[in-house]
Amino acid sequence: MTRFSEVDSVQGSQGMGKAQDIDQLRAADIMRREVVTVRDSDTIGEVEVIIADAGVSGVPVVTVDGRIVGVISMRDLVNQHAAGDPEPLPLPTVDDDGEDSLIEPSRPKSAEVRAADLMSPVIESTHPEVDLRTVARQMIDRNVHRVLVVEDGQLRGIISTFDLLRALASQPAPR
Repeated sequence: MTRFSEVDSVQGSQGMGKAQDIDQLRAADIMRREVVTVRDSDTIGEVEVIIADAGVSGVPVVTVDGRIVGVISMRDLVNQHAAGDPEPLPLPTVDDDGEDSLIEPSRPKSAEVRAADLMSPVIESTHPEVDLRTVARQMIDRNVHRVLVVEDGQLRGIISTFDLLRALASQPAPR
């Protein structure tokens, strides 16, 4: 069920190899090239399984033709559950004729909630050649935990705060 998008064959964060000076590293040097995505039409239950199986905290949301339309995170999913009963109970009321009846709420049931309903349509992206300090500053300024790496309108990879931390940890200790 997990959808991976193999976007490049150049070595990325999962095989960074020799430590490079942090000032020389670019987005392409640490990005993950196997990007887990969900479709905008996937149910929230499907999204939860995909994210859990992949062991990631958020994923890009794409259309059936691969166009990036947003990002959905574990936080979005937790907020959905914390908002209350995903399937609200009918509300009791009294009809005009004095009879008790139930009003069915119009909120969609959880099985009907789709990734497009919960995703953030704001997509933070960068180019593969952007330096890591700029990527880190973008994450801090925008308060996001992942940035999509896009070139010529195509998803090339993803950088998470964990990927940045891994790159920093691979640096030699200051003397």
